Amino acid sequence: MTGKELQKQVAAREHFAVEAAGCEVVQMEREHAVCRMPNCEKIKNELGNPMGGALFTLGDYTFAVAANSADDRFCITQSASVNYLRAAKGQWVIAEAECVHSGHTTCVYSIRMRDELGTQVALMSFTGYYLSARE
Repeated sequence: MTGKELQKQVAAREHFAVEAAGCEVVQMEREHAVCRMPNCEKIKNELGNPMGGALFTLGDYTFAVAANSADDRFCITQSASVNYLRAAKGQWVIAEAECVHSGHTTCVYSIRMRDELGTQVALMSFTGYYLSARE
């Protein structure tokens, strides 16, 4: 499966992230992904900052793209932790996923989130579980 095909497949399954939050894939390689989401009114809280849930959605989406780029196994989120650092001020929130560990049944990814101005927005850690081979 090509990278473009995988992006379409992930996007087709991730309706909320793509349609409601506006997440999109910027770059995808084996065990690595960069995704972004517009910092627009629909994701903001009453203080005018991106909601934690919206940021988590972007992190989870970026993890899904990266973890499912590795091979023919299907990976789902088993657990996650997040540290919110600062509010995004730019027009885009950008998340980058890097594989820390990829084992037989589990994987761990680190997600760094920032805006295009360079503001560090959040640090996340995702543990994934490999279900089985994709069909």
